[in-house]
Amino acid sequence: MPDQLNDSLTPEEIEEITGYLDRISSILVAKGKALSSEERIKLPKARKGFEKYLVMLLAIARESNVDLKMHPIDGLMTDVQLQQGLTVINQRLKGLSTLSNDTISLANSEAWQAFLDYYGVLNAMGVHDPNISGRMKPIVQFMSINQRKKGKEEDLEDVDIDLPKE
Repeated sequence: MPDQLNDSLTPEEIEEITGYLDRISSILVAKGKALSSEERIKLPKARKGFEKYLVMLLAIARESNVDLKMHPIDGLMTDVQLQQGLTVINQRLKGLSTLSNDTISLANSEAWQAFLDYYGVLNAMGVHDPNISGRMKPIVQFMSINQRKKGKEEDLEDVDIDLPKE
């Protein structure tokens, strides 16, 4: 597969995006409420599309001077506005989450494919070069069939890895 990602995020860009997310988070935490799993399950499920009828119903209630203490009209209007605003935000966040997850998957896939290509070439070179062969040992062990069956990763903390400088 050809390399589709040719750019990375700089530390400054990551910090800038994280700052935006922190700001969004602080606003949403102040306005929203996190529910437990039990609370989510117990919520009454609204009929799809009820919002437009709720506004009509509340207009009739106002005109008829009906305002239930348990559900004041002003409070319901606040709920409707909050729901509508957060729906727009949530759609954007879902789109960004999908983009981020897709990019992570693609970057991981491209890195894995490159890893396999380099592994094949360097492992073959190691047959003729003891220096390469010695340095490849932890990688060869990681790639061994027995290692994959165990589902364990070799502890590579003691392995000296020299990454190329850009």
